[in-house]
Amino acid sequence: MLRYCFAAMLAVFSCTCAWAQDSCTLSVNILVTEAHNGAPVPDVLLYLTESKMHVQTDENGIANLEHICPGRYTIHLHSYETEDTTLPLTIGKSGLYRLQLQHSDKVLHQIIVKSRKEHTLLQSQDQLDHNALQQNAGKTISEMLKNVNGVTTLNNGATISKPVIHGLHSNRILMLNNGIRQEDQQWGSEHAPNIDPFVAGKITVLKGAAGVRYGTDAIGGVLLAEPEPIRPDAGWGGELNLAGFSNTRMGVASVMAEHRS
Repeated sequence: MLRYCFAAMLAVFSCTCAWAQDSCTLSVNILVTEAHNGAPVPDVLLYLTESKMHVQTDENGIANLEHICPGRYTIHLHSYETEDTTLPLTIGKSGLYRLQLQHSDKVLHQIIVKSRKEHTLLQSQDQLDHNALQQNAGKTISEMLKNVNGVTTLNNGATISKPVIHGLHSNRILMLNNGIRQEDQQWGSEHAPNIDPFVAGKITVLKGAAGVRYGTDAIGGVLLAEPEPIRPDAGWGGELNLAGFSNTRMGVASVMAEHRS
């Protein structure tokens, strides 16, 4: 009698286990939407605490769960666009289930990264600013540049001089006057640069092999004569420069006027 009862209990336990195993065959789709507009939320990570399963929603906001047992689950939802949420979900049959998330106001939807490229100067640069030019007023450009390292002058008489950069002069040195190539008076030692030093607001000397970016005739260096900036305010302005030379009994006058309406 005891033998038959034990066999019956084994049969009942076997049937119960088989029923529990066969019931975990549900196929569930979970649609995650935003609470305020019902739009699907992609890339949401869902974690089922009871079954320890991880799934993620696709571009349509749907996460697929296979081999799920019926029952009550606790689901943790995590997304970079929404607040972390924990929701209960009761699954009784296969099908589509909906979950809603609240949008987070603390999320940055757009980040703008601004950077500034630092210009790397590959050649040696020396500059005479406006004050230096005023202190050397009345001299030729070549005489003004004698104070720059690596620059000497090629003189022919009292008033004719040409800049020499590292032993090179004339058509081996490029001169840019207000961005325009100054190519006259370059062919001989008896011709001085045809640039008015009173017009220039600053004079820059570029030396080194990298100066060839301005052209092959700049192998010795580049001389940049740049004017003063354009008058920012409306009205008239001007400048008068006078210089006299006792040695040659000569004088120089320069007048500049500007107007902006």
